Amino acid sequence: MKKSLLLLLVLTLAVLGTGCPAPGGGPGGSRVEQPPADGYFRWRLRENPPDLDPAEATDTTSAAVMLRVNDGLLEFDPETTQPKPSVAERYDVSDDGLTFDFYLRDDVYFHNGRKVTADDVSYSFHRTLSPDLNSERRWVLENITGAKDYSLGKASSVKGIEVVSEHHVRLRLEAPFAPFLGLLCMEAASIIPKEVYDDPDKKYLRHPVGCGPFVFESWQQSNYLKIKAFDKYYKGRPKINGITFRFIENMVTAVEEYKNGGLELVDEIPPGQRQLLTDLLGDQYKKWPQLGVYYFAFNHELPPFKGNKKLRQAINHAVNRDYICSRLQEGKDTPAYGVIPPGLPGHRPESTKDPYDPEKAKQLLAEAGYPGGKGFPTITLNEHSRLTALPLRSSKRELTVVL
Repeated sequence: MKKSLLLLLVLTLAVLGTGCPAPGGGPGGSRVEQPPADGYFRWRLRENPPDLDPAEATDTTSAAVMLRVNDGLLEFDPETTQPKPSVAERYDVSDDGLTFDFYLRDDVYFHNGRKVTADDVSYSFHRTLSPDLNSERRWVLENITGAKDYSLGKASSVKGIEVVSEHHVRLRLEAPFAPFLGLLCMEAASIIPKEVYDDPDKKYLRHPVGCGPFVFESWQQSNYLKIKAFDKYYKGRPKINGITFRFIENMVTAVEEYKNGGLELVDEIPPGQRQLLTDLLGDQYKKWPQLGVYYFAFNHELPPFKGNKKLRQAINHAVNRDYICSRLQEGKDTPAYGVIPPGLPGHRPESTKDPYDPEKAKQLLAEAGYPGGKGFPTITLNEHSRLTALPLRSSKRELTVVL
């Protein structure tokens, strides 16, 4: 979201946990076993991915596909969440934290059969930062020296990107920036082939090409998208033949499809059915942490929130996070008191939380100029897609404060 419009720190509701039916045995008759004939893993997504261009996509639905088609210099270690080499075999960082030398593997191929080189890294990064593309994700690379001037059209290239040799690329930063290696794990830092992504007709939006473990195969709009195992993947061919992403918007329908043997994974459970399904599915129900947050964000440029800190604090103290997580979410989520979830640097421990306190909320609301909620205007809530800044499934609801 645009930094000028939204403050994300005010009211955080819950750190997400994911609980869902997944492959495995369960009580007799709880699931019809129908292995797919093609050996593809069948995975439910809510909808068509909005954008399969790694330089531009900002949503998690697209990321579910792109992170399996595209690779970058680095990737996150799933055990430690720390960056580790991927297309780069190794890297060195200068003592002053300004210069990063990446040495590429010599066995990495794009899906079109061509080897990946340092020139491809330079092209991919320049494209993400390009003023013509004007990507919302250019901030991922903007700490590189000269990146901002290039994005503004003030320079013909990015000064801090240097191709030293065919398998050696050097990146220089304007100033030390601790999260830089982590940013290189994001989709916007994926390495892509120039001959595909310079297409003025943008055919890559319907047929992406990367160097990741899976190759794009086919896409039937609003039905499914298929990717298949890449035989020349530098880490070895994936152990499954491919993945079929089935687009099923309704959660109840998706769970029924899983029970009938049409899916191997459903990543959501309908509200109020968690206990029922855990009893029914037994050890097929899996739960794992997810780095995500639900929150309300206030627009500070418009009344009534503009310049009214006590109003924002009042709403903050009026939200019972524990009840939401334990009762409404049936124990799926963990109360959150900041925008950074556990496991990431900067996480705010519970000891610093702002507690649920209706009496304090009433006091602050009165001090904010709305005693008992009197005079408080109706506020439109713009509901955005989970973990993304784009209103992909946008809806509007109204909020009225009465305390």
